Amino acid sequence: MIKNKIYNPKNIFILDALGALVSILLLGGVLVYFENYFGIPKNTLYILASCPIIFVVYDLICFYFIHNQLDKHLKLVATLNLLYILLSISLAYFHTDSITWLGYIYIIGEIIILLALVLFEWKMSNTIK
Repeated sequence: MIKNKIYNPKNIFILDALGALVSILLLGGVLVYFENYFGIPKNTLYILASCPIIFVVYDLICFYFIHNQLDKHLKLVATLNLLYILLSISLAYFHTDSITWLGYIYIIGEIIILLALVLFEWKMSNTIK
């Protein structure tokens, strides 16, 4: 029963939205508050936190209103997540002089989680064609 819920293409949008909400809370709240420990400037954290807001909106629209061509929407979400990963890497590279090891751990952890999600979304999109 749980497996059927997870592998329901519509539920992947909710999974993605929940992950984006966690990113918003961590980037826009926790990491900003502990900026000295992570070494990522506040303006960069706010830029990174604004992207998942768009993801949450799109994911919820897909979950509630999109009923056709779910494979295309999942591929779009996966692609947006990949672009977000590239943005994160680019901004980390731009701020290499200030990011601490905790900052790198956060960024690498988020990238690993997102890559797993992207692979899952892409695989699911290919299975529902």
